[in-house]
This record gives sequence, C-alpha cells and structure tokens, in this order.
Amino acid sequence: MSNHPFFLVSLAFLIVVAPSVAAADNASADERARQTEAQMTDDERFGMIYSVLGAATVIGMKPDPRIPKGVPMSAGYAQGVPRLGVPAQLQTDASMGVTNPGYRPDDPGATAFPSSILVGSSFNPAIARRVGEAIARESRVRGFNVLLAPGANLTSEVRNGRNYEYFAEDPWLTGLMAAEATNGIQSVGVVATLKHYAANNFEHNRHWQDALVDRAGLREAEMLGFQIAIERSQPGAIMCGYNKLNGDYLCGHDWLLNQILKKTWGYKG
Repeated sequence: MSNHPFFLVSLAFLIVVAPSVAAADNASADERARQTEAQMTDDERFGMIYSVLGAATVIGMKPDPRIPKGVPMSAGYAQGVPRLGVPAQLQTDASMGVTNPGYRPDDPGATAFPSSILVGSSFNPAIARRVGEAIARESRVRGFNVLLAPGANLTSEVRNGRNYEYFAEDPWLTGLMAAEATNGIQSVGVVATLKHYAANNFEHNRHWQDALVDRAGLREAEMLGFQIAIERSQPGAIMCGYNKLNGDYLCGHDWLLNQILKKTWGYKG
C-alpha cells in the first residue's frame, strides 16, 4: 500500500454550506454548488478531486503532509474549502463496520457486523437499514462524514473475493437492500457511497481485468440493481469500479457515467 493519492472519480460531491453566498439560503442545491464553485480558486478545485490515504503508523506508513494534524486517519481524506463553508471529506470503510488496519492505534475498535451477503439472505430490507444506520453512527462518532458503503455488485462470480460485501446475485434484492442500507447511513448525517459501479465482480487482478459484457445483459442484471438503489435512496456519492468494461476503465467510462448514470437516471450526487 502506498501513500500516493488515489482517485475515486465518481465520488465527486459537495457538502455545501456556503455562508458567504448571500442568496444561498433559498437556492437549490445545484445553484448553491454553482455559486460556491464560482468562488473557488483553481488550487481549491483541483484539491477536491483526489483523496489521500490516512497514515497507518503501526505498519510504517507516515502521515501525508496534506492531511491536517488532528484529523482522524482512515481510508481517505479530501480537502474542503473552509473559507466557503465546504468541509473536508473524511472517508472510512465500509459495509460491515468502521475498519482500522492500523490507522488509529488508540481506537479500541468498532463493531464487526454480519457480512452483507448474510444480511441479504434475510430478505429483510429493514435489517439492512438498521445495520447501515449503526455503522454510520460509529463512523460519525469517530469524526468521519463519508462511509464507503454499501456495495451493490452482484455475486455473479463465485470466486470473487469480495462477495461477502455484496447482498445477492439478484438485482431486485440487491437494489432493495442497498437502498435501505444507504437510507440508514444517510439518516444520521453521513454520506453513503454506493459501489462499485459497475461490473466490478472479480477481486483478483481487478486493476487490469476487462469485463466483457454486452450492454443489454449488463442493464438487465447488475446495472438494474444500481438503478433501483439510486432511485430509492439517492446516495450522496457513487464509487466507480476499478476494472475495465469492454475495454474502457470504469472511472472514465462515458457510457456508464455520463450516458446512463447522469443523463438516463438523472443522478447528480
């Protein structure tokens, strides 16, 4: 694991307060975001499109100088714009509890919740919501405002090393569970991050593999689960997958991100 910046291209949202914008109180969220962005410098804009890993001193990972002192270390820190009331993103993993692989030596530990695939096996969306809410509360008490969960990929490949993070092989059940997990997370003021959009169904060699799936099959299976989850919960962020889909990396996939997610589904994030 390196301490270099990593990119979550679709994790591009603003938690905007913008007290310096006089007309912001009655403006829509989109308008407030536009007004706030118009006041940013280029350095401030560029500083919001990447995040850096927190230090894990127990394994020798030193703190990144871009992370202010006193900030709780975790999966990612993305700077805010304090002068415009935009807070930094303090991101933590994930679907089964607040993880801590050495980030915070003094943290006594968070609750280890059941795997997502077990929650999905209950066929009870209310349980998914309660788990999401509980994890978000444990995130918030540690100072985090973004939870990198829930996962909504289908368990379509039995050898996938992350199937325990996903709810089911059925898109309808997955969509219902992921939506309620998202609603639970966001009910306590933490941003949920629906992931990994889409066709990130194999963990081995995921940064280089190319998923070859025809668009019709993808729309009827995995993307349907994401669509249901988005329509029923409006997650504050969406994380794109790490692999390629039919030759193009998911975080730069025009059809997935622009044509479907934004234009067809109307996702604004």
